[in-house]
Amino acid sequence: EEQLSLLMIDLDHFKLINDQYGHSVGDVVLQQFAHAAKQVLRTEDLFGRLGGEEFAVLLRNSDLDLANVLAERLRASISQMAVAVDGASIRLTISIGVCAFSPPSDIDSLIKHADKALYKAKERGRNCVVSASGKTLN
Repeated sequence: EEQLSLLMIDLDHFKLINDQYGHSVGDVVLQQFAHAAKQVLRTEDLFGRLGGEEFAVLLRNSDLDLANVLAERLRASISQMAVAVDGASIRLTISIGVCAFSPPSDIDSLIKHADKALYKAKERGRNCVVSASGKTLN
């Protein structure tokens, strides 16, 4: 049976970007983030926007260890980028919650556990990866 993992991703302090630079700049930041994320992720990974500044990645053929490695690679890559808009250079960081699918769980519980891990990442200061096991990476 195929192993699945889920990354729940939140752009840290995104509201401040919208407030400071405006929503059109915020849109460019979201687009640049999505483009950068797709460069890091594997072709078989399913990447999508849930709404606002929240994204999810369904990782195929991935246990929790591999999911944590991919999440940390993504976090590190995004923290190195700067989005140039209207003469400004906007730095980004992301928080990521990671969960692996283990039968008999379903997609709803996978989302719930990954979301809970994302919340812990935000609580722990953002710009980090927290797995559903409670482990913090970075």
